[in-house]
Amino acid sequence: MVLMVLLSLGLWWATARAAGPASWEERSGRSAEWGLVARSFFLGAGFMLVETKAVVHMALLFGGTWTVNTVVFAAVLLMSLAGNLLAMYLKPRNLTPYYGLLFISLFLNVVIPMEAFLGLDPAVQVAGACLLAFAPVACAGIIFSASFARSQRPNRMFGANVAGALVGGLAENASMLLGFRHLILVAVGFYLLSGLGGGGGDVRERPGSGPEA
Repeated sequence: MVLMVLLSLGLWWATARAAGPASWEERSGRSAEWGLVARSFFLGAGFMLVETKAVVHMALLFGGTWTVNTVVFAAVLLMSLAGNLLAMYLKPRNLTPYYGLLFISLFLNVVIPMEAFLGLDPAVQVAGACLLAFAPVACAGIIFSASFARSQRPNRMFGANVAGALVGGLAENASMLLGFRHLILVAVGFYLLSGLGGGGGDVRERPGSGPEA
């Protein structure tokens, strides 16, 4: 965990330094932009943990490796698409309700074990398990898409998201201490940091951009 924190800080420092000295002097607008980069970083870390927990626990339901991979990655893609489409349709400016839904879905992942779906009809089993495990992905997708739409540096947001996924992969080692079921608690921590890193729940307009139609 110490290594994870140090790596997070190191990646953040390196990214900030790459912006050059002038970026630190232009505080208006720049602080909001770096907040979006931080949000993207921690969303990536949280996503990796949610996916890891789902892969491990889905094996309890489906057994075969190819079946687990098919269900997990299909569900991830569908939930990510759903999050993007909802963000395009709703165009959210205040992200607080979506963070609320995100944390509710994470809480349900802690209190409802995957074993609850054993013995059910196969279609119900697949649908219920995927909705439980990947509802956080859809909620986080709305948050990421809404934030990405306001970013002036989308390349940095993408880079931060990938770097966050790397840190999330390292954080998977926390499962040896907490167990895979409670690994979701580490994801909760990352998602909390994403809310703080983004400067709260509001999505700000780009400087100079007009209102949307």
